[in-house]
Amino acid sequence: MDMQLIFIKTQNFINFKMSMQVCCVDPQPQIFPPSDVEKMKAELVKIDNFMKEVKVGKATPETFQGLEAAVEVINEIILSLDNSNDFFKIGGFNVLMPLLSCPDKEVVATTAELIADLCQNNTYCQTKALECNLLPELVKLLDSPLDSKVCSKALYAVSCLCRNNENSIKHLETTNIIPILMKILQESDEKLRAKTAFFLSYLSNYDSFREAFYKADMVGTLIKLLEKEQDSSSEHLLASLRDQVFKHVQSRVQCASKEYNLKEILLNKKNLYDSKSEFEEAKEHCDKLLALCFPEEASNAS
Repeated sequence: MDMQLIFIKTQNFINFKMSMQVCCVDPQPQIFPPSDVEKMKAELVKIDNFMKEVKVGKATPETFQGLEAAVEVINEIILSLDNSNDFFKIGGFNVLMPLLSCPDKEVVATTAELIADLCQNNTYCQTKALECNLLPELVKLLDSPLDSKVCSKALYAVSCLCRNNENSIKHLETTNIIPILMKILQESDEKLRAKTAFFLSYLSNYDSFREAFYKADMVGTLIKLLEKEQDSSSEHLLASLRDQVFKHVQSRVQCASKEYNLKEILLNKKNLYDSKSEFEEAKEHCDKLLALCFPEEASNAS
């Protein structure tokens, strides 16, 4: 009986000791995935290394592909508002101007898109972009002999930087944006022309731009474009003209001038749109323009 008791006590002691050893073993360290900030920092290091190759004239096609890929990775991360702000805080905005000056158009276009997404509905990043003097550089890209993709992405960036930001609009007024936009309207493809007209509509919300558009004969330019064959940009051109004349009396008077033949253009477009539901908004623009510029004919036109 005593031997059995000793055995039980011994076994209990061994079990206790083993349990203590198990409890005291260090757990395996938990490995967390890198944070978004760490990911952005890693891509910025890549960009810095690639840009060194560009600076010393040793860039290869792989260099530009690497730059484009790094910018695209960052763009995916910054779609969160907090990440956009953190991108500035870790020094990310310092690479934007050099990237916009990169000799590779794909890198430039991708960078302009990154700036657009950083600034879209983000007052903090809009302010920082202005402080970094990015707006004049983006306007220059609109006037540069690059391809339509660069122009389109630069226009997107300018639009996002200025959207709902009075300070950005004031900065934009100091650039030569108006003749550049008129040039794009007249020389670009219909897709880019539509985007430009859409931006003109937004700028027409501001007194200073409405007056500047009038002095630059933006009304005449829009009417001449509307006189051409119907395409996907026509609805946006109509909207832009409508927004310009809505709060600008001189523009309405100009539209009513017989030399532009606007009334006939609008009536012809209404007939074209009449049986097509997809042009309902365009038809509404025509009706509004007729009512604003030719009030005596509005009832007959409808």
